[in-house]
Amino acid sequence: MLLDDLVGVIETLKQRIQAHGATLRANEIRTRVALIDPLLTALGWDVSDPALVTPEYTVGEGRADYALHGSESIPAAIVEAKRLGHALNDDERMQMLNYANARGVRYAAVTDGDVWEFYEVFRQAPLDCQHTRPRTSVETVAALAAQRGIRAAGGSKGSAVRCGVHYPADKAGVGLTGRFAGH
Repeated sequence: MLLDDLVGVIETLKQRIQAHGATLRANEIRTRVALIDPLLTALGWDVSDPALVTPEYTVGEGRADYALHGSESIPAAIVEAKRLGHALNDDERMQMLNYANARGVRYAAVTDGDVWEFYEVFRQAPLDCQHTRPRTSVETVAALAAQRGIRAAGGSKGSAVRCGVHYPADKAGVGLTGRFAGH
């Protein structure tokens, strides 16, 4: 397939999303058939050929939506599919990475048919932040207060950031920002 042909497929899929987005957002199978399968086929993985693609690939007690095969016995990639418009979350990313890691698969992707996230599973990724403790108990109390949405004197409700740790004022948990995959 030529690059121009691939661009044509992508344009068709974009039009399909615009025309049928509500229908495709209804469930994962519709998204797979209308968006993901055509792109995988355009990229050289004919989803109807069992030598190239194994749908519902068994990994331990779970199943990856697709295993894409190359010339080796281990799949070249694992793809985890979600319905169009589904906000991809860390649990789903970890599920996909665990599937790939369990089978020694080098590449993995998670997609809703519109947004695609690709990962090189065994590459060490740089961490975007450092987790260090606040220096004083006053800072600790301030961070905990910000976490619960308590305002400091003269301050406004917001969030406290200390040494790369983000304490959301409107959430009960503490979150760290970081990346799963390298550049």
